[in-house]
Amino acid sequence: MNIEEYTQYGFGRYGKFAQIVRDLLEVELEAAGSYRLQQIQCRAKTIDSLKRRLAEKGQSDSSEIELCRKDLAGCRILFYTNNDVNRFTSSGLLTDLFDVDWQRSKFHHPHPGEKSVDRLFQSNNYVVKLKADRTSLREYREFEGLYCEVQVQTTLNHAWAEMAHDTIYKKPELDGFEEKEAAIIGERLRDVMQKHLLPAGYLFQQIATDVERLAEGKRLFDQGVLRKVLTAKNNNERHEALRKLKEDVLPYYDDLETIVPEIRTNLKEVWIAAEVDEVIPHETPFGNFSGCKPSDVTGLIADIIDEYRYIDAGETYAFIRYLYAETSTAEAKEQLVKIAEHLACPTLQVWEKLGPYMQVQLADILTKEEDIAPYAQLALAIAREILSSEITGTTAGSETVTFHRGAIRYSEELKDARRAMIDLIANHAETVISDEDALQRAISILFEAGELPRLNDESAEVAAMIYGDLAYAFERITSFINGTSLSIRQETEYILWLNWRSHKTLPDRFETEDDVKVAHGQLSDAMGALREKLNADDEFAIFKTIVGFRSVFPHMWGKYEYDRERDEKIRYTKQDELIQSVTSDTWPQWKERLGLAACVKSSDLAFFPPYSRFLSVLAARHTEFAIELLRDREATPAWTIQPIARALLGGERQAEMESLLINWLKEGQFISEIAKIAAFSESVSKELVHKAKKYVIKSGKWDACEYMLDGAVRRFSDDPALWRDEVFFPCLKVLREADITIWVDRIGYSGGEESLFCHLTDEQAQTLLNSMISMKRVNYPAEQILTDLGEERHDVILDWFGERLKYAKEVVVSDYDAVPFSFQSVHTILQPYPDDVIAHVRLWQEDSDVISSWDRSHFLSKVYPAFEVPLSTALFSMIESGDTSDLAFIIASLKGYDGREDLLPLLRAVLSSDEVTDDIERAVSLIFHETGTMTGDFGRVEACQEKVRQLEGWLADGNTKVVQFAEKEIRSLKLQIADFTRHTQQNIAMRKLEYGEDLDNDTPKATESDA
Repeated sequence: MNIEEYTQYGFGRYGKFAQIVRDLLEVELEAAGSYRLQQIQCRAKTIDSLKRRLAEKGQSDSSEIELCRKDLAGCRILFYTNNDVNRFTSSGLLTDLFDVDWQRSKFHHPHPGEKSVDRLFQSNNYVVKLKADRTSLREYREFEGLYCEVQVQTTLNHAWAEMAHDTIYKKPELDGFEEKEAAIIGERLRDVMQKHLLPAGYLFQQIATDVERLAEGKRLFDQGVLRKVLTAKNNNERHEALRKLKEDVLPYYDDLETIVPEIRTNLKEVWIAAEVDEVIPHETPFGNFSGCKPSDVTGLIADIIDEYRYIDAGETYAFIRYLYAETSTAEAKEQLVKIAEHLACPTLQVWEKLGPYMQVQLADILTKEEDIAPYAQLALAIAREILSSEITGTTAGSETVTFHRGAIRYSEELKDARRAMIDLIANHAETVISDEDALQRAISILFEAGELPRLNDESAEVAAMIYGDLAYAFERITSFINGTSLSIRQETEYILWLNWRSHKTLPDRFETEDDVKVAHGQLSDAMGALREKLNADDEFAIFKTIVGFRSVFPHMWGKYEYDRERDEKIRYTKQDELIQSVTSDTWPQWKERLGLAACVKSSDLAFFPPYSRFLSVLAARHTEFAIELLRDREATPAWTIQPIARALLGGERQAEMESLLINWLKEGQFISEIAKIAAFSESVSKELVHKAKKYVIKSGKWDACEYMLDGAVRRFSDDPALWRDEVFFPCLKVLREADITIWVDRIGYSGGEESLFCHLTDEQAQTLLNSMISMKRVNYPAEQILTDLGEERHDVILDWFGERLKYAKEVVVSDYDAVPFSFQSVHTILQPYPDDVIAHVRLWQEDSDVISSWDRSHFLSKVYPAFEVPLSTALFSMIESGDTSDLAFIIASLKGYDGREDLLPLLRAVLSSDEVTDDIERAVSLIFHETGTMTGDFGRVEACQEKVRQLEGWLADGNTKVVQFAEKEIRSLKLQIADFTRHTQQNIAMRKLEYGEDLDNDTPKATESDA
């Protein structure tokens, strides 16, 4: 159709078509009912306007003007807010009604900081035509093949666009007349958009959003959302009702002081009901999903109470206290403790208005409690916060979160509250002296009373108060410390020593403050008194010499610098002196001491080595006493067998020792302890090793098997046949049958050319790998084993990973990673064999129901994380000689590479192949669009801009398919850039409004682009 034909009949035809498009849109938008629609305009392009635009492009003589101009028919959908535009563009409504020509569609949105007035136009312009099923109907048949441009924008943007159209696109030819004034007009138009209309659009959006929230909150309140919380049938319903109460009702309720007490009272009942309710799955058409656990519901209740904790803080405390007594699970108790901590914590916002009022009030409440034992954890958590020397808080902006920290301010009320808490904690400590864990928690909090602010910004009054409080805490500890266990005293002295090192010197800034100097002197005296009280007991001095790694010796109270070897030498010298005091007369007392020391509970493996050393020296110097201690299994725990036996083996009594150990094995006693001796004592005979292995296997004890494996790996070079063939693999079989794989982490294997895992037989290699399939993680120790094994047989390593991928799908195991996030060494033995790696991955493709495409590509990307040359070379060879299935495999294998630039030559080669299909081209597009980690508000925009840059070089390719692909992808990327820019700018603006910040032009800038 040319311009004359358009004048004769085209104008009318396109006008009718535009009305049809408008009518269809109006019906759908009205049915949706959720849009703030102002109007839908429609028109056919006027003849004068069309002639002008064709002339500008040199297309006046075209006989196909419908291909030159996409807007012969046009509709404009005008919404009131940005949210409506966003909702419409993401709804799918347009694609449901029409076929969209994405290649000719264009999204107009200015980049941040855009200065050019002719590029401030904002609109999503879609080029659409009627779907085939509609044009098959008689009333629509005449419009088949016609295109209409549908513009989607806000009313504000439309108003600006109309003004800009008249002043920029239709401005008269000035020919030097007042051109400066015209430029000023353009700048004013730009300012109107950037300083007024853009902010106004965001403000309208915020207002509309807030109104929607208020309306939803009011609707839920009127429907009785609290009643729904109370009458919910299960935890799924409770959780949903609580979420609506928390997010949609309470934030917008005016009189919170009135409603929160009622809510708090009712939530007690909900909490208790939630704890006893069963977990009921969420039923959906797509299957059942895990339902809400009791802790999910109680956690949401805790969030609500915590948010409004300062509304009658006393009642908040009563709420926490009541439920702490009623609740039964540790997780729920911890949730309550967290509320208590937040309630008592000195926070900036509260202190600015009320000072220490909250801490004083809570201290008063706690001191009136008759007995805190039933909820001691709760009370101690509050007391710890009251004793804190710092005020903390946060303030947030649209782009930053600021953490505030500073010293508390002195007041007599706070001083009294702190002393009251020290008494409360000390009194509690005296009641739990027999409970070491509870006592240690209480003493630790007492020590915290002396922590100075980290910024050293405390006033002299606060410093004097803290020094005085710590001195008082030490006095209270001194009064009951002799009634505590030796291990508690050892820990107390260590923390005392740390405090002494911190506080022994008065800071220079307080040298002229008399009150601080007096308090510091009191503290020094109190520390000295506690130290003296502790060390007045000879048994304590002996105990800390024998056992424990946090022992304090006299030299450490002087000028001290850490020196482990020196400290050990001093301790061992003292141990040797103590051993000299062991005689027939003193042995009964020593035996009792050793029994008590060995029974100390400690989860720290560094606690007992000094004790083991003491036993070893004792065995060497007093063999008879050591044998007596060894035979008397009621005197010391079983773990003491090892240090004594290892000291005696290799000496004159070795035969006697081995006989005793073998007898115990036959009786089924101390299997694990003897296994450790056999595995790690170099002086034991082969007979003992064989006996230990025999009875370890017979007992099936996992830890004993692990000891034997560890010993076999460490001592392999001593006797390879013994340790590998007769010990390692027989014991490994026991663990394999029990599906125990933790041995990999515990054997202490560091790799090596002549290690146990080198030169295995095929059967041994397969046994080893089978025993490791169920490992949840391929960690560093596992990789060391695989690397040594794979040096000779990389193919079995590839087979093993295939089995792990199958195992992951066939056996549901939580947290199971068939392939790690990154290899540390295994990939180095696989990389030289790209053909074998590719062959195995293709073999796994045959098990596509079990091993997914993502699994295969993930493995490949970890073996060749940088898309190294061996792989790329092999894949290029496949392209040259392969068929369509080869191309499909190649593209599917690249999913794990995040669309990195190194892939571009390969993707280009695939597109150039004669075997490429539409499906493969679409797959290439997906691979190309993948990205790695993106940062910053405009990270996605910048990633798309980088993709455009990468493709621009393809436009000069000699292959038509490559050029067409590049053109299509560049158009798509530019649409995405405009869309992401618009959404990002809106998000930034809405965040600024949320935090009360000005909407200025300081929005972070993305890289410029012409999209």
